[in-house]
Amino acid sequence: MDATGDREVWSIDTEWGYRGHRVDEESAWQPVVLCAVGLQSGQRLHFWERDPQLATFFADHNGDTFLAHYSVAEMK
Repeated sequence: MDATGDREVWSIDTEWGYRGHRVDEESAWQPVVLCAVGLQSGQRLHFWERDPQLATFFADHNGDTFLAHYSVAEMK
């Protein structure tokens, strides 16, 4: 959030993989990378695998808006 109180709008993209080559098993999905670009600030962030800073990022930006190109894929 900037000094004026405006919330950021984030464009996000994620990639997921399968642990232990267990393809098509939901319990085997694991994050590979999440990339985020602040559309107002131009800030660019990336979080690899189970980066503990990802939870902090979402907590710090819980009032912001997140946009995904193909949101169904991002929710898997």
